[in-house]
Amino acid sequence: MDSYRRERQPVPQLTPAVQTAFNVLAGAYADKQVEQVLLPRAAEAMGEPIESLADLKKILEDPFQSLRLFLVNYAFSRRGKDKPMLLSHVNEALTTFCEQHGGVEGALEQESGDGLWEIFKSLRERDRRKLGETQNRGVLQGLMELAQETHQDTGNGALGRWAAELVELEGSIEPTFERLVDIRGVGPKNASTFLRDVVYAFDLESRVKGVDRIHIMPVDRSMRKTARLLLPEPGLEKSPDWILAGKICKY
Repeated sequence: MDSYRRERQPVPQLTPAVQTAFNVLAGAYADKQVEQVLLPRAAEAMGEPIESLADLKKILEDPFQSLRLFLVNYAFSRRGKDKPMLLSHVNEALTTFCEQHGGVEGALEQESGDGLWEIFKSLRERDRRKLGETQNRGVLQGLMELAQETHQDTGNGALGRWAAELVELEGSIEPTFERLVDIRGVGPKNASTFLRDVVYAFDLESRVKGVDRIHIMPVDRSMRKTARLLLPEPGLEKSPDWILAGKICKY
């Protein structure tokens, strides 16, 4: 009952100045985020032009490209000095794994991602790089197996399309989020960032249930500072990410 009362408490009104700030952040600044951050980062990670949301959506609907995008632009986005070689090995391993099974569909019809991991392992050994099994295996093999699972369930296997379809059908994103973070090495922030970009690329934000929007609200340092200045809530600077995300969604 206490939790019910807390949920039913009225939301404090924002001042006109703060409302204006929210509108600017959700308007002009959001457009800049897409044009200057989202698309360029994805293009750099993929090594190919991504000039519009239509280009990004096309990648997210493709089984091979969608998996590759998640790996190189989200899961392995922060790996220090070894990142260029790591991404090169990821790309080569994916390509080789598909070739060994007669193409992307053949790779998705396999029962596990063990073969992909073994190829990646051999590439790391070939170039005398640390394997980082604890850090790398769960992500690489787990995402491949998720794509295989999705292919078996839907006949497609594109992780972007898989995430979008659940929103389109049910307005729900929590099961998708939970399945992603169940993969060892895919943290809540990576999952939320990927899902946020999928929802935006497929123009599904209005379809996401209010209680699920917390899962498309990754919290970084800038958002934490901004929320502390704009939201009429005490102690936000000490709140866990998921609490802060919930507060932002509430307003």
